[in-house]
Amino acid sequence: MRRAAPLLLAILAFVAVTVVWIVTDRRASERVYDDYSSANTSDTGLSQAAAYLARRGKMAPLTRPLGREPIEPQAVLFRVTHEVPLLFDPEDLQQDQVGPPRPRERALVTDAEDAFLRRGGRMVIASHTGLLPAGTPTTTEATKVFPIWPGVDELAVPDKTSALLELRPRMHALFVAGNRVIVARERIGEGDLFVVSWPELFQNQNLARASHLAFLVALAGKRPVYFDETVHGIVGGDGALQLMKEWNLGPFLVMLAVVAVLVFWRGGRRVGPPEGDARETRSEAVDLVHSLGALYRGVTTSDEALSLYYDALTRTVAHTSGLRGDALRKRVDDLTRGRRTLTHLNEGFAALSSNRAADGTSRRLIGSQGLCT
Repeated sequence: MRRAAPLLLAILAFVAVTVVWIVTDRRASERVYDDYSSANTSDTGLSQAAAYLARRGKMAPLTRPLGREPIEPQAVLFRVTHEVPLLFDPEDLQQDQVGPPRPRERALVTDAEDAFLRRGGRMVIASHTGLLPAGTPTTTEATKVFPIWPGVDELAVPDKTSALLELRPRMHALFVAGNRVIVARERIGEGDLFVVSWPELFQNQNLARASHLAFLVALAGKRPVYFDETVHGIVGGDGALQLMKEWNLGPFLVMLAVVAVLVFWRGGRRVGPPEGDARETRSEAVDLVHSLGALYRGVTTSDEALSLYYDALTRTVAHTSGLRGDALRKRVDDLTRGRRTLTHLNEGFAALSSNRAADGTSRRLIGSQGLCT
């Protein structure tokens, strides 16, 4: 444990310094988050748009898919990214085809998002590719071609990026760049779906250009606003408790709580007499004797071991009797009968122990007689 303490302290110090460095680094949010993320504070992020809408009303990031995260029916969901992922349909794979099937453009909205729109919600999907057939616009400025949102007349981007080549049957254009559509809208039930081929309109570096800020405010309206962060890899976990609730495991949770209470109550009651806390600390323990025997057998000869054993008996006799010199040697010879074999040395220790016990008994008898008199 003492050897591990410096390592643990070093690890804790490293973690503490790392956390402090990340928290105090003002540029961390510029490097950690993806482009078009509402948490990204760099020029390519959407932090200013999110902060502006947060001052006007409710704004929050969406870290779970819309089907798993309930939001207000009249809310606005912004999904801004560079490219919407393409899907691979296993049914498109032919029997003689090797490798994955050809990618197809994904559906604009899922079933859960379609239900959200039909209840009156609004979605703004801004992406260069992955939505509808796209091409390159002829100009970097887009003008309004549909009578909507007074004061929002022009959109502009620094470079030619992408434009919509085809629209869905019920979709109509709102802004165009030359003969290419930049912003389109589709009514789905009680809600609106907006498709924008210039996602950089909402970036921090472009939000103050042209009518971009007014365009953002017009899309948000006075509704609660959510920025979809799942497309940027910021996904919140459901947690074990939430999953159990969704799986209707309420009775199991109740039973688990009851079992935990019973185990806690049962663990607090003693069964039988208490066990002693004393531990074996004697040096004459069997394992210690075996280990010492193996040690002496490996480093000493039989004669050397007997000599050490004899010295131990001599020191014990000197300690118990107080004898020294010739008297001590004579006492040891009496106990071992003048022999230095293992048997005679053991007999000497046994005789010494019996004599000590007899002396103790004699002292107790004398003391008791003194008390009686």
